[in-house]
Amino acid sequence: MKKFWLFAIVACVFAFAVGCDKGKSTSAPATTSNDPAVARFLLSEEPDKYDVPININFENKIKILGVNYNPKPLMHGKKYTMTFYYKVLGEMSEDYEFFGHFEPEDGQRFRGKMDHLPLNGAFPTSKWKKGMILKDTFRETMPAAFPSKAGVLWGGFYRGDKRLAVVKADRSKADKNNRGKLAVMKLDDPGAVDPPKKMTVYKTKSKITIDGKLNEKGWAKATSTGYFTNVAGDTKVKPYTTAKMIWDSDYLYIGFSCDDPDVWTSYTKKDDPLYKEETVEIMIDADGSASTYYELQVNAANVVYDAYFPERRKNMDIKWDSKIKSAVSIDGTHNKRSDVDKKWNVEIAVPISNLADAKPVKEGTSWRINFYRMEKPKKRGTIASMWSPTLVGDFHQLKRFGTINFTEKYAEDRKVLQTTKLKKPRKTDPLSLKEKY
Repeated sequence: MKKFWLFAIVACVFAFAVGCDKGKSTSAPATTSNDPAVARFLLSEEPDKYDVPININFENKIKILGVNYNPKPLMHGKKYTMTFYYKVLGEMSEDYEFFGHFEPEDGQRFRGKMDHLPLNGAFPTSKWKKGMILKDTFRETMPAAFPSKAGVLWGGFYRGDKRLAVVKADRSKADKNNRGKLAVMKLDDPGAVDPPKKMTVYKTKSKITIDGKLNEKGWAKATSTGYFTNVAGDTKVKPYTTAKMIWDSDYLYIGFSCDDPDVWTSYTKKDDPLYKEETVEIMIDADGSASTYYELQVNAANVVYDAYFPERRKNMDIKWDSKIKSAVSIDGTHNKRSDVDKKWNVEIAVPISNLADAKPVKEGTSWRINFYRMEKPKKRGTIASMWSPTLVGDFHQLKRFGTINFTEKYAEDRKVLQTTKLKKPRKTDPLSLKEKY
């Protein structure tokens, strides 16, 4: 009998000890919640497949399993939906945000930001439990300005200046900045949304004197670009700028008209960095190769900056001499910053024979070209404007240069002046443009 009671007592003590052992848990990972606001983000198991499998582990805290998205392809200027799937690998005491950088696959400078609070902020990461499978749906509009037909989505999680690090085993799926390469996604043709500008350039009978006055008969009926716009092409930029073009057998003539309440410059030497202050700028890709091109700048002091590029943004030859003729006229006072000026004009003659890749100009000859202006007011940052919108903060977007078509018809014989109408402004794109010129 004593043996029976001793056995019973030992069994009860053992059962009590097991039941009170807080160092172990036999509970399964949390896959349900009584909170409806949270339950809609929870899955009982990982999905069988994704549009793009990802499987990148961030610091043994979160694994991004994959993403589904619509529409396919993504469409410029249209709404899209992306759903990311996460597995919680370890619990976190802090709340992290998702960051996403959508960049052109071909390396053009543009970054669409897809940063957001996971799960719309309804279920912060500090409350996530190990083993949870979560879905995070994000909706936004693809910017019309995105300059490519394919984009790379880089992403991860951050808090302040800290990013969760990609684990060593997955480093091949990340860049040096701890961004996971989440997906490559196709888009529709960006040119179909906002094609580069086109313009006909007429020949002139007039003998053009380069004096900055633009008062010959040929200029009176030369085709005009219309007002320069911002990088997205949806807003006329103040102070206003226009450009005109005519040509003869030796030169392409370009005339700029720049409204400006404060005409000033400090650069006085050839090839000074005029683009850091106020200047007009021309880029010419005469053979349309989208590789070799020329850059010409003239400021209000009639200082010239010229360079040749054998490749886009590479191996710039600042010693190249364009041999352009230029002159400036100012309606106001140069470098008197206390008064109010009206405008300045620039007249430029570009020798066609000095452009190595330019064929003899005749009826039907076409060049790729773009015009820009940099304006730096006293109480504002630099203002950039252009003829053919680059859609991205980089003037060296050769595929976004406009096209000029030469004709043997004379400007002086034109009966109707050409006017250039701007499109109705579209809504501002939600994704930011980091502008670099």
